[in-house]
Amino acid sequence: MAKLSARDKELFETKPVIQSIFILAAPTVIGQLITIAYNLSDTWFIAQTNDTMQVAAVTLVLPLYLMLTVLSNLFGVGSGSMIASFLGVEKYEEVKKVSSFAFWITVIVTGLYSLILLFFRDPILFLLGAKDEAILRFASDYVFWTMVVGGIPSVLNVVMAHLVRATGKSLQASVGMAIGALLNIVLDPIFIFPFGLGLGCKGAAIATFISNTVAVCYFFVYLIVTRERGVLSLHPKFFTLRPELAGKAVVIGLPNAAMTFCATFSNVVLNLLVADYGTSAVAALGIVKKIDLVPAHISQGLAQGVLPLLSYNFSAKNRERVNKAIRYAIVITVSLGAVFFTFYEIFAHQLMNFFIDESETVEIGTKFIRLHCMAMPLLSILFLYVAIFQAKEKSGRAILVSLFRKGSLDIPLMIAMNVGWPLYGVMLVQPILDFASVLLVFLLYYVIPSKGKRLFRT
Repeated sequence: MAKLSARDKELFETKPVIQSIFILAAPTVIGQLITIAYNLSDTWFIAQTNDTMQVAAVTLVLPLYLMLTVLSNLFGVGSGSMIASFLGVEKYEEVKKVSSFAFWITVIVTGLYSLILLFFRDPILFLLGAKDEAILRFASDYVFWTMVVGGIPSVLNVVMAHLVRATGKSLQASVGMAIGALLNIVLDPIFIFPFGLGLGCKGAAIATFISNTVAVCYFFVYLIVTRERGVLSLHPKFFTLRPELAGKAVVIGLPNAAMTFCATFSNVVLNLLVADYGTSAVAALGIVKKIDLVPAHISQGLAQGVLPLLSYNFSAKNRERVNKAIRYAIVITVSLGAVFFTFYEIFAHQLMNFFIDESETVEIGTKFIRLHCMAMPLLSILFLYVAIFQAKEKSGRAILVSLFRKGSLDIPLMIAMNVGWPLYGVMLVQPILDFASVLLVFLLYYVIPSKGKRLFRT
């Protein structure tokens, strides 16, 4: 039976905590940065056409694309956390079962989602606000290549990265995602611009499909090459739907999935409200949403990097190491959030100009950025504490925080703010809810006891 190497056990058990965090989280954050770069490159290259309809089309499909993120969080985050926990108590057979479940359930469920979009994408896009014929055509092409043809590789890319990272191989996991991201950046101009294939946003979608497929191939090769010393398995014989394994993995991943799922509906309402102010407003919203990915993904990367360390040591009952990891992670993530807040407030106009040279879009987007980024340090705290709850297998509390932030008050608040301050009021909703969510997190963490005592002592 394959086991963790002495080097990996040292990483989880005895290496100085700050070094372990850096080793696990740094590659994850770098991988997230590269992933952000390819997300931004799609928008940047499309925006260079100065065709606001194409930018608007890509903006309107965001809720459908977020559903792929829901699936990757649902099956990847929870399975990764469980794998790290089982490694902490040396239950290697269970690791194989969890990894096989994560892989095959991802293929099945994502395949069903892709089939739904294959037959119903145009009516769905119309409901999402793609009522202009040209925008609908652009959006439909983008959905076909990224979510119908490319849905399974897109989700598998992220899920397999979570599984590999859970074994302590954070660098190898990030390399897989980086390969796809860098390839996408290279292919985008070739597929989008007239000097290449000239396919516009359709070309961006094809480039994304190819890139994710190559990334998944990397993970297959990695697991094949390392099968003698690896602890993961994708073999169907290990696939199980036992509630104590499959059900638990889904429950642990549910908070991240719930947050993204609720964000999907929130984005639908936001798009519909902003669409009333014209194509330039929708295009500005799309660019701002992509710019906002940078601090959000870095915070997620840090939380995902720390999660295996927390899960492993909770399982091994090494509370002192857990507490140190939490303290270090809080300092790092809040500091990063403050840096991004300052940068975005100062350089909002320059950021919009970098993406598109269309005065109305730039003017609207500049105000959007400055309003939307007000709670960035708070967002970083939220991702970290959700990871802490998951590591302790307190998924109920993590889900509560996720649903409170997205899915409870945001939609009625957006409608009210849009009435009180047309167009720009909706961009204040998320900062308000992030502030309230941090208060809820602290209440759950420090005040409300868990089985008679606080969840952690930090």
